[in-house]
Amino acid sequence: MESVHGTGLTSEQSQLLGVVRGVRNRYRLKRALFGAALTVGITTRNRPDSLRACLESMRLIAPLDPEILVFDDGSAPAASGVTGSPALPVRFIRAESAPGYIVGRNRLVAEAQGAFVLLLDDDTRLLSLESVESAIRVMRSDARAAAVAFAQAEGDGRPWPEQMQ
Repeated sequence: MESVHGTGLTSEQSQLLGVVRGVRNRYRLKRALFGAALTVGITTRNRPDSLRACLESMRLIAPLDPEILVFDDGSAPAASGVTGSPALPVRFIRAESAPGYIVGRNRLVAEAQGAFVLLLDDDTRLLSLESVESAIRVMRSDARAAAVAFAQAEGDGRPWPEQMQ
């Protein structure tokens, strides 16, 4: 493909760049041009404090510029008022009828724009950027890999007992 006026961008990318010219954040610009590498999908129901803590832990993976989706499984009140890290926008998907977390996870995967999807419950906290980066490296490097499981730990980082892993 030829680049437009020596910019390194295709004509289509150049047009898209014109549309998003007002975007100042380089990570958001990268996502607009090339898509998110990672989508984080979180299911929640009636646990706003857990969801808030989960969303706040997303700051650890902010350098990856993830797309963050939350499936609200009929919470009362709606979970859309819960906020986390202000640097990371969150898109809420609400089900009024509470169809369950499995339906929610299926919906999150269907809506995901990222090449990789990390599914979490609202009581999950991310403990490190490195573990998520490592999982993405595994998925990119081995075409046979379809899923990666993470070791479970307490909020303070202490691992769960071996038999619970």
